[in-house]
Amino acid sequence: MPDGRPATCDDDCADRDVVRELRGRGYDVVRATDVGMRGRSDPDHLQFATSLGRAMVTANQRDFVLLHWRAVTHGDTHAGIVIITQRRWSVGEQVRRLDTLLRAKSPMEMVNRIEFLTRWG
Repeated sequence: MPDGRPATCDDDCADRDVVRELRGRGYDVVRATDVGMRGRSDPDHLQFATSLGRAMVTANQRDFVLLHWRAVTHGDTHAGIVIITQRRWSVGEQVRRLDTLLRAKSPMEMVNRIEFLTRWG
């Protein structure tokens, strides 16, 4: 059983079924809607997730890759970014890949990392 590793899903990947399945596996996952962040900017989402030590899970590759590089080149930190590319995986496949990644990387190992879910198949 995972140790409740925290993650935040932004508006682009907040599939209720994926979140429900991850929660059922013991992960502390929230959606933007759950925490009053729906419709907020990408930098706001990343700052919010980081302030709580949560990895940011998103399908918005373009913007979050840029935010990652801005952070690391300016000496800032973030709690990690997980990119779910626009491939149309089933809920089960998304959950399986996220579970594999979250089991493999501790919250400390995710700091300032960007991971693409395509690598975790």
